[in-house]
Amino acid sequence: MIKNKFVFQGAALLLLAGMYSPVLALESSVNVSAQTSKNDSQMELNTKAETGEDMGLSSTTESTHRSAVSVFVKGLLAVAGREGGIGSQVRVIAQEQNDSASTTVEAMSKIEERSAFKTFLIGTDFKNTALLRSELVKTGNRINKLKVLSKQKIKAESKVELETEIKVMENDEARIETFVDSNENEFSLFGWVAKRFQ
Repeated sequence: MIKNKFVFQGAALLLLAGMYSPVLALESSVNVSAQTSKNDSQMELNTKAETGEDMGLSSTTESTHRSAVSVFVKGLLAVAGREGGIGSQVRVIAQEQNDSASTTVEAMSKIEERSAFKTFLIGTDFKNTALLRSELVKTGNRINKLKVLSKQKIKAESKVELETEIKVMENDEARIETFVDSNENEFSLFGWVAKRFQ
């Protein structure tokens, strides 16, 4: 019985050692590629700084989202200024979406900054993907409110602008949905374990 216990422990130790070597090899290759990526990112930042393109965002998706929200909010505030009846409701929606933008960009940054090795082992950042899903639902609700408001009796110019802003936000919402889906579907060894404890 004791002999079997030692044999079992020895086999488990050998199995772990065998699994550990490929993991170390993978980690070192991830570190090399991360270092190369870091150097490329540094050159890109230097180029952007020289050309004045740097917006302080690490991702095209994030900068696109920030830009779309900015255009959306400006358009809604213009409509709110022209329309007395629905102006206050439109202004509230614009403020909520503006506040939501910083939360969304921060969550996207955290997901993208997560190391490839950590994602490979335990999966994606489920907390921030859930936060993005929540923000997507809130954005969808705001879009629905705007659709209802655009059907009320308002000036034709305001109606066209509201419909344009709704399309902008629907496109941005689809872009974020794609971002979340692509990050949720990444392969991981023990992601199912991490998901169970969240």
